[in-house]
Amino acid sequence: MPIKPELKKLYPDNWKEISLRIREESGGNCQFCGRPAVENLCVSHGGLWYDREMQVWRDRFGNHYQGLVPVYTMREVDIVLTVAHLDQDPRNCRPENLRALCQYCHNRYDRPWRIHHQHYGYHFNQLPLTLFA
Repeated sequence: MPIKPELKKLYPDNWKEISLRIREESGGNCQFCGRPAVENLCVSHGGLWYDREMQVWRDRFGNHYQGLVPVYTMREVDIVLTVAHLDQDPRNCRPENLRALCQYCHNRYDRPWRIHHQHYGYHFNQLPLTLFA
């Protein structure tokens, strides 16, 4: 995922190398749902995706899906692995804080944080505002 210009200064100079190492260590798969980083992955509504290797459909968490797949929503997408900071702090690049995620899982993971910061902005190194102490 592209780094927002206002956050770029928070990333270490060697971020590209760190990111590549985490993605390689994941084996080329999302560490949340197991989606492989491939071109033309068949996906369907609700995060369903087709695991070509095992020849089964999987849900958005990577579990085997046995229900009906809505054919009218099927499409092919390219899956790109990104690297997520689990604590949302781009300065914290310890391996245990980083995960290789597909775009779908990364956006789902970051969604609550993004919604909050769209309204309140990015404020690192500040204590959370306590309204009622």
